[in-house]
Amino acid sequence: AATDNTLIELSRKAAVIKNDNIRNVAIEISDIAKKEMNNIIAYRNVMQEKRNYTNDFLQKIVDDNGGLIKLLNFIKQEENSSKVDKQNEVLDRLSKEFDGIKRDRETAYARFQGLTGIKD
Repeated sequence: AATDNTLIELSRKAAVIKNDNIRNVAIEISDIAKKEMNNIIAYRNVMQEKRNYTNDFLQKIVDDNGGLIKLLNFIKQEENSSKVDKQNEVLDRLSKEFDGIKRDRETAYARFQGLTGIKD
């Protein structure tokens, strides 16, 4: 919720900038920040699912008193192995998307700095 408020505030402040070029880049940065945050949230959610699934795997070992029979039977089920593959695919995709979003943000911020004369 606090992050949503921050992004809304960033958009609001960007919209009131008088210089059209600076305002447009500031709004672009705000939009990119929203995409970045949504990507991070999606990644976190998939990682949580993966963690829960890993816990299920480990519980199978515990239930089998340290044996691997229940775990191997669980993994052999097509539904379970495809779920892990799908999670890995989604994490890879989100990671690549994040890299692209990050580059977009850095490029937009460099343009903003050039327009405003702000230095790091």
